[in-house]
Amino acid sequence: CQQQNESIFLSALGFPSIGLALLNQVHEDKVAYVTEPGTVPETDALITDQLNLLLIVQTADCVPILFYDPIQKAVGAAHAGWRGTQLDIAGKTVRAMIRQFNSDPKDILAFIGPSIGPCCFEVGSEVLSQFPPKYHTPQNTIDLWRVNRDQLHEAGLFSDNIEISHLCTVCHQNYFFSHRGSGGMTGRMWNGVGLVG
Repeated sequence: CQQQNESIFLSALGFPSIGLALLNQVHEDKVAYVTEPGTVPETDALITDQLNLLLIVQTADCVPILFYDPIQKAVGAAHAGWRGTQLDIAGKTVRAMIRQFNSDPKDILAFIGPSIGPCCFEVGSEVLSQFPPKYHTPQNTIDLWRVNRDQLHEAGLFSDNIEISHLCTVCHQNYFFSHRGSGGMTGRMWNGVGLVG
């Protein structure tokens, strides 16, 4: 079934022969450098400078973050659930690109994709306590978009180089999968980035 999904996905993109590198996501902060297709175990972010390798993050409310360094010709993809966000997976992915590719963070572009928004991510006190009060709302929700944006900025990205989709997966279930919105009975979206040559 996954092979069929991969074929449909790549055909829709117009790159039927490109390789896919996927994450076995565990809501942690490990970043891996990959050079070939396959699934990387117990990892929540991937980086590469290889051509024709698409990095895939699977989400259904968690925050996907895609990175592109047009100078060093490198890309990254991170899965930021609330635990990964609390562990600064966004900033750690930037720092991994700096180490691996000699990226200047001022050159990196980042996109924060569709995910659960501050309108819908209501949590208990045990999760609220993991984040500074400035990220709380009066409705006991957390703004994961803002947390990740600030972490990217702290890692050296220019504010103008960070784009947020501002599309909540819970509010827009006609377009996106939502674990919370569906009561846990849902699929996963694929968010990808790669260098094609």
